[in-house]
Formats: sequence, structure tokens, C-alpha cells
Amino acid sequence: MEMRIDAMVKDADHKFQFDDSIENAIEILKEAYFLSDKSNYTVGIISSANLLGNGYLYHSDFPNATSKFYISLRHAETLNDSSSMSKSYRGLGLVKYNMKQWAEAISDFNKSMDYKTAPLDDRLTSVMDYLLGLAYYNLGKYEVAETFLFSAREAAESVNDSMRLLEIRLNLNHIAVERSNSPEVLSIYDALYTEFEHRNEKIGMCYSVLGKAKSLLKSGDYKKASKLALTSLEMARSAKMKYPLQEILEVAIETEYQSGNYKASADLMLEAQEIKESTLSQATSTQVAMMSADYDFEKKEEQFNDELRAKNKQRLMLLVLVIALFIISIVVYLSLRGVAKERHRSDELLYNILPVETAKELKANGVAVAKAHAEVTIVFADVQNFTKIAGDLEPTILVQLLDFYFGKFDAIIQKHGLEKIKTIGDAYMFVSGLNEATKDNASNAVSAGIDMLQAIRESEAEIMSRFGAHFNFRIGMHTGRTVSGVVGKIKYAFDIWGDSVNIAARMEQNSEPGKINISEDTYSLVKDAYTCTPRGHIDVKNKGSMEMYFVEDRKA
Repeated sequence: MEMRIDAMVKDADHKFQFDDSIENAIEILKEAYFLSDKSNYTVGIISSANLLGNGYLYHSDFPNATSKFYISLRHAETLNDSSSMSKSYRGLGLVKYNMKQWAEAISDFNKSMDYKTAPLDDRLTSVMDYLLGLAYYNLGKYEVAETFLFSAREAAESVNDSMRLLEIRLNLNHIAVERSNSPEVLSIYDALYTEFEHRNEKIGMCYSVLGKAKSLLKSGDYKKASKLALTSLEMARSAKMKYPLQEILEVAIETEYQSGNYKASADLMLEAQEIKESTLSQATSTQVAMMSADYDFEKKEEQFNDELRAKNKQRLMLLVLVIALFIISIVVYLSLRGVAKERHRSDELLYNILPVETAKELKANGVAVAKAHAEVTIVFADVQNFTKIAGDLEPTILVQLLDFYFGKFDAIIQKHGLEKIKTIGDAYMFVSGLNEATKDNASNAVSAGIDMLQAIRESEAEIMSRFGAHFNFRIGMHTGRTVSGVVGKIKYAFDIWGDSVNIAARMEQNSEPGKINISEDTYSLVKDAYTCTPRGHIDVKNKGSMEMYFVEDRKA
């Protein structure tokens, strides 16, 4: 069995040299790990787990990579196998490096060097020094970073690793930007881009453009910097490169803001926040994976010792079996409870995105059929002079302001039992009457609009004290025929369509701050319940002349 496992690990290690064989290598290693674990072959566990960690790292599966490197480390400790311990720490350092946990990565890399039993060859030296140099660069320790990068360059030159030398030149130029930002760095970035392009190295091309954008940003050429940052962002997206995306977004946010493109800056900030939350989630998962691996190792070690002691003690063997069954029962119970909890959570998220009936239909059938509605009241609320106000605010303040108001609106439409459709920049859209067409639907929409304006007025003092600015909203609504449905396959989006939506948008555009402007169709449904002021016929883009009314208040 042991010879078979060793042969499988050797075969998988060879397959890792070729991109099109990596999936096959991972499957072989999974079987080798299973057989090693089943037969308590510690050497096989160490070697298969270490290579499996590399496979998971290739796919950016950081929790599983962490688990396998840590399992390899713990078993290597039992044999005092310094060489394998060095490899395991190097793997853990690579996981943390890819998750941008620079200080933790440096710590693991140093531990890997402490446990090495033989001098590193020049190729591995260039890799380790290069990674340490980049980690120190990202920590802002440029002098230390340069020392490691120079060492990596010397090692790479000795083995003629031209690709590594290109990457080192790129990062030394990054450091030059941080230190002096002389004009020469721009021409160096251009030369590097050409060389990376010749090799079809997308990441190198992307970082060359980004480095040039950062240099121009630092020198105050915001327009050019913005164009380059967005080019780098498009390159990363089209090549589906996750690793540089957060850094690119940070530069793009700053360049767009400095160029006066405040809305674009805010949109990019929201995208960056999603990536940060995803990274935080992965960091939590890696911690859980390590704890789980630690628990499994200790449980397995304890079980092994129990079996040794129980060879001549039948009753102890039975006791161990009962304990094992009990633990398995608890694990199964907790797993099932966890699955149920996650299912409930996913249901809540789905109901938060889609109307309840649509969500149930989607869960039951996998698709949701579009529906026609004879009479729905569509409402738009929009910030007056948003573009001018946004130009005077920091992006973070702008997003916090919108979040404050939209949070108030969410609570109001939930109170009235209405359906939020979406937010579009500074606009908030909801509808009344999707599930049932009655006269009260229009009245409920108007009532919600009045509550929204009241909430805005009551919050003005609080908003001014917290943010130094506030928004004035204008509201418009129209009642008519629409079609609703779900679009998209990856991220579901519920929306409504029809000419009535366009008319509602025109009602909002012709409204005034602090006012609710309604169409004649909506007026005919609410005139008995609300005092309204006729505005006469007003020309509407692409619609001609339309009768409009301002809602003043509820009738006694």
C-alpha cells in the first residue's frame, strides 16, 4: 500500500508541471491522501496533503489550501521532518500572501527558512526573496523590500529566469514611484508593458498600466491617470484576474474622484467594498479550516493511541467505539443543523432580493414566468441637484448619505407592504399593486411618499450634524399597465417594464424638491383621499402634454 501511495504522489507531482494535467493531479492526490489517512501512513499524508495544498492554491481555494498545508505541518511535526515543515510553512505563507495578509505571510516565510535542512537552490531563492520583497513593499518598508528584490534578481540571473527578472524590474519601478516619482519611471513602465505583451502575460501588462496610473496620479495628472486606471481595470476584468482587482479599484476610485467623476468614484467604491467583504469572508473561512484541521488531527491522534492501548482490552475498545459513534452523531447533527441554518439564510436573502411569490416560484421551478399587471402604481424618488452636491462631498460621505436615506425608505415601504424594485445611483424606485390591482394600491403609494418626505424633513438636523450636508428629494408616480419578471442567470434581478415606467420617471423629473407629482391616472384613484393641486398640462419629453397634480396632504 505504501509503495502504491508513493507512486501516486510522484505521478501527481509530475503532472503539476503541466496546466492541462493539474485537475487530474488533484484527483490522484485526493485518493492518495485518503489511502494514507486510512492506513495511518504518515509520510503519505504529509506528501499528498502538501501537494494538494498547492493544487487548491492554484485555484485560489484558500480555505482548503490552508487545511491541507496545516495537516501536512502537524504530521511533519510528529516525525520531526524539518524539510516537510519548511514546505508546509512556505505553503501557508503563499496562502496569506495571496490574501494580502502581508505581515502573516512574512512570518510564515521566515519560519519556512528556519526549518530548511539544505541551502535553497537559486530558482527557489529567487521566488522566496521576491515574495518577501513584495510583502515588505506592500507594508511600505521600501528599503527592506529593495534588499530582498536585489537578492531575488541576483538569484534569477544565475538561473536565467527572464520572467522573474521582468517582475522584479516592475516592482523596483513601483518603489521608485513611491520614493521619487521621476519622469523616467513612465518610460520604464512602457518598456515593461511591451515585454509583458510580447509574452502575453496579462498580469504583468495590467500592473504596468496600473503603475503608470499611480505615477501620474501622484504627479497630479488626474485625467491621464484616470484613463490608465480604467484601462487596467478593464484588462483585469476581461482576463478574469481576481488578485489585482482590489488594488486597481483603489487607484481608480481616487483618480475618478480627483477628476471630478464623483458618481463613477462612488460606484467603484461600492464594488471595492464587495471585494473587501468577500476577502474578509475567505479569511474567516481559512481560520475555520485551520481549526477544523487541528481538531481532526488531534482526534485522529487520540483515536490511534486508544487503539494501541485497546489491543488487549476489549471493554476499552467498545467504549472507544461508543465515544466515536457519539462524536459522529454530534458532528452529523451539527452538520444537518448548519445546512438547515444556511438554507434558511439563503431563503431570507432570496426573499430580500425578489418578491415572495416570485422567489417561491423560482425555488420550485428554477424559473419565474413574467407577469402582466393591469394597474400598478410606479414611484420614483430622486435627489435634486445630485451631481452638483456630489462634487462637493467626499465619496465615503456621499455613499453614507445615500445609505441613510435609502434605509429610511426601505423601512417605510416595508411598513406599507409595497415592493422595492431597485436603486439607480441617487434614484429609488418602488411599486404598489404587483400582487393585486385595487384602488388602495395608488393610495398606499401616495401614503408611503408622504411618509418619505416627512422622514426626510425630520432627519434634516441629524443629517447636517453628522455629515454637514443633506439631500432634497422629489417624488413622481404614475399608475398603469406593466410587465414584471426576473432577468439574469448568475445574479437574479427583479424588474418591471412598460410605458408606465417611463411616464412615472417623467412625473419625477417634472416634480419639485419636497413634492409628490402624480399623473392624471393616479389622481383619479386618490382624489377622494388626498388634497391635490392641479398643475395644468405640462409638456413631457416624448409624451406631449400631460395633466399633473401635486399631492398636498391627506384629507380629514
